[in-house]
Amino acid sequence: MIVASICLGAVNFVRPWWTTARATVRLGIDAAALVISLFLLRTGSYADVSGAGLSTTKAAEATHAMNLGLQIAFAVMAGHSPSESSLTCAASSANHRNN
Repeated sequence: MIVASICLGAVNFVRPWWTTARATVRLGIDAAALVISLFLLRTGSYADVSGAGLSTTKAAEATHAMNLGLQIAFAVMAGHSPSESSLTCAASSANHRNN
């Protein structure tokens, strides 16, 4: 997905107007990112903190805080659409060309 996004961004930089094919590719990339983000959200536990001098209680608190922060980050990623900013740039370029 990262490589596809970079390639699409490069094409959009060179040719800033949107086509149906590019919009379809962007939709596919966004859909794949959403599916991966939702899968990660369902997992629930992403990290486990431990250490020689760390009590069990402190390790549990740190693990909970880290996993909560990661869940929030994944939720933000799932709710954010990178294509919104791309569409804004494309519209801006189209308006600039027409004026």
